[in-house]
Order: sequence, then C-alpha cells, then structure tokens
Amino acid sequence: MWVIWCVLRGWLLEEQTTLKHLVSPLNKLRSLLLPTK
Repeated sequence: MWVIWCVLRGWLLEEQTTLKHLVSPLNKLRSLLLPTK
C-alpha cells in the first residue's frame, strides 16, 4: 500500500508540472487575445 501511495504521489506531482507547462502558454495566448486593461 505504501509503495502504491509513493507512486501515485510522484505521478500526481509530474502531472501538475506538465499541466503547468501546458497552461502557461495558454495563459500567454489568452492575454494576447484578450488584453487586460
């Protein structure tokens, strides 16, 4: 059970980093398309 928890936690951390890498360019595109005042 402990091993499964470690693997799940590592996978979630990797998923978060990949999501951040995917979201940052999207935010840049959004800021270009919708300029903030």
